[in-house]
Amino acid sequence: MQKDDETAAGYNWLLFGAFEVAVRRRFAPTYTVGQIVRLVADLRIRLGEDADAVNPIVAEDMIRRAVDAPPLKADVPDDLTATLNAQVCILLYLVGEADFDRAGLEQFIDETTGYTEQWLAARRSEQAEQRQATAAPGAPARPETDRSPHSAARDQPG
Repeated sequence: MQKDDETAAGYNWLLFGAFEVAVRRRFAPTYTVGQIVRLVADLRIRLGEDADAVNPIVAEDMIRRAVDAPPLKADVPDDLTATLNAQVCILLYLVGEADFDRAGLEQFIDETTGYTEQWLAARRSEQAEQRQATAAPGAPARPETDRSPHSAARDQPG
């Protein structure tokens, strides 16, 4: 990867981690599906005329996956733009709702960094195991490639 690509990937991973941490903080330790639906509705109401920027099915699916809720029965569009829009809008909404003071924001950043590092390490370990399992005896392993958190949205950490 070139340096610019590595930087962009790092920002994407960090965005993913911040989203996961914010959602889990908001809905842990218990939640109802109704609370998830309500958050998406409240977010879209707050967006007003820009509500169409957030696909409610994509947004609800992302939140459900972050908290290990049962998946939606509806077909969820596989749309990178819709995923990014939902992820950023939900994250901004939850950070605003949390109303962090300086110490709270620093704690959130530290938790996000730790979560993201842990998630990346787990994905890399899985990839290494897959390469070893599929490599022919004596054949060198293929080079590791990182997937975007947005293309791996359904492979979120548990």
